[in-house]
Amino acid sequence: MLHRKSCKTPGCKNLHLNRSGYCDECQSRHQAQYRYRKIITSGTEMEEKRPSASERGYDHQWHVFAKRFLLSHPKCAICGRPATVCDHKSMTARQMIDMYGHFILDESMYQPLCQRCNICKGRNADKVSDRNYADAKAEFLKGLPECGKDG
Repeated sequence: MLHRKSCKTPGCKNLHLNRSGYCDECQSRHQAQYRYRKIITSGTEMEEKRPSASERGYDHQWHVFAKRFLLSHPKCAICGRPATVCDHKSMTARQMIDMYGHFILDESMYQPLCQRCNICKGRNADKVSDRNYADAKAEFLKGLPECGKDG
């Protein structure tokens, strides 16, 4: 017979049988918090639902590419620690998806980073300023044939 345990959420007195250590109520709350991330924008907090990795374009091909990339580039490009992240160096992932509709799996567009440097890089600077991104997108779109016209 299984014994019910106390929920590990501080102040919660519910009992449970869950492997997570949380009662059903707290477990659903923790899962909901995990799905949302808090974004600090000009001093105010707002919640944004973050799409899953696959919804953001990280498919099987990307994971295979990233794994091979990190095997061939084992050191962080910034600090020299072991690399754990295949970082988009010239534009953000969102910009690449917006521009091309998928990730370009070209090693020249990525750099190996450790988790710490990747977080610092994302926090401290936009990879490409909005103006440069808009210019690059306009240049890219110039090369596409217009609707109804032959290329």
